[in-house]
Amino acid sequence: MDNKVYFVDDSWNFVKYTVNFKNFTITYAQKGGYKTKEDAEKEKMKADLNYQKDLEKIKKIANARYTFKEYVMYWLDECFLPNTDTSTKSIGN
Repeated sequence: MDNKVYFVDDSWNFVKYTVNFKNFTITYAQKGGYKTKEDAEKEKMKADLNYQKDLEKIKKIANARYTFKEYVMYWLDECFLPNTDTSTKSIGN
């Protein structure tokens, strides 16, 4: 995951991603209240590993190789941007 821990309102926080197995959606929420950066990073690592496992499960259940976001990012990075001029690339990024 690319998000980092951050300090706000006197505690360390991170964004936790969750897979909903009922409707195959991904939600996210701020998880906070950690006293140290290390505690938040440790919990973030656990949450990210759990998210990746759940994401793989949902892909198997749905018989899908990619999530919608993964496909769009692939299309943007591998198909669209390499075939555009530099002004379009700066808008796309």
